[in-house]
Amino acid sequence: MIQATTETKLTTFLQTEDNRIDTSVGSDLIRHLVKFTNDMDKSIQYAYSTVDLIYDRYTKFVFENSALPSKISDCSDFVAGVSTFPYVLVATLASEGAASQAEQTFTMNVTSLPVGGANFRVFKTTSGGAGDTGVTIPLTLGINTKTVPAVSFNRTVKFQFDKDTVEFDSLILNGVASTCPAAINDVYTGRLNLVPSGYYKYEVYEVSWTGAVAISVGNAPINENDVLPVGPTHGVVQGLVTKGKMYVADKSGTAQVQYTQRQEPSGTNYIYYGQ
Repeated sequence: MIQATTETKLTTFLQTEDNRIDTSVGSDLIRHLVKFTNDMDKSIQYAYSTVDLIYDRYTKFVFENSALPSKISDCSDFVAGVSTFPYVLVATLASEGAASQAEQTFTMNVTSLPVGGANFRVFKTTSGGAGDTGVTIPLTLGINTKTVPAVSFNRTVKFQFDKDTVEFDSLILNGVASTCPAAINDVYTGRLNLVPSGYYKYEVYEVSWTGAVAISVGNAPINENDVLPVGPTHGVVQGLVTKGKMYVADKSGTAQVQYTQRQEPSGTNYIYYGQ
C-alpha cells in the first residue's frame, strides 16, 4: 500500500515492468498515466509523474503538491482592519450568541515572510463589551497557531495581521480549512491535491509513443479512454499495468477534524464528554 500525506510531494515505487504491454519500443518511449480515486467521495484525479524512471521491474514516480502558496493579500478570508493591523481573520462575533463563547483557534503554515518579518495579535471584547488588544506576536516560518480560551459571555474575537505579503500553504480557522491557497491540479505536470485524507485506489496505465514523448495537451492522453489521432508524438494508452490502494494521512497541523484534550473531572458519579 502506498503511504502519502496531504499537501506534500508524493514519491513512490510501483511494479510495472512485469506487466509491460508494448515491448516494441524502448523504455524511453514509455510513460505512465496514474488514476487516483478517493474511496469516500469517489473523486478522480489523473496525473503523469514528473519523474517516470523505469527500472528492470518497477518504476519510480514523483507527484507534486498542487496547493500553491498564497499571500494574505490574495486571500478573501481576510477583511480590512485598523491601519497598524489592516488584515483581519474574523473568528467570531458577539452577534453569534452562545457560539461566540467557544474556544477560537487559527493555524497557519507560513512558507515565506517579508523582509523584517510580520506580526499578528488577538483582538477580543470583554464581558463589558470593551475592546482588548493583546500583545504583538511575531509570525515564524512553519506552523503558527493561536488559541483563545472559551468564556461564559458573548464576545468578538479577531486575529489581526500587519503585513499582507506573508505566504502560506495552509490556513485553518476553528477547524475549517481555508480555500486559500487554491489547488491547481494538472495532469501533465503531475500536480495532485490529495484531499480529503483517507483511502484511495490507484491505477497505472502504460502509455507509449513511436516518436518523441510529449506530455502536453494534444500529445498525451488525459485518461485511460482518450484516443488521440495517430501520430509519432501522440501517446497511445496500451492498458492497465498495475493497481492498488493508497492511504493519505493529514499533514501535521492540518487535520480536517481537530480535537482538544480536556482534563478529566474529579469526583465520582459523572458522565464526561470530551470535545
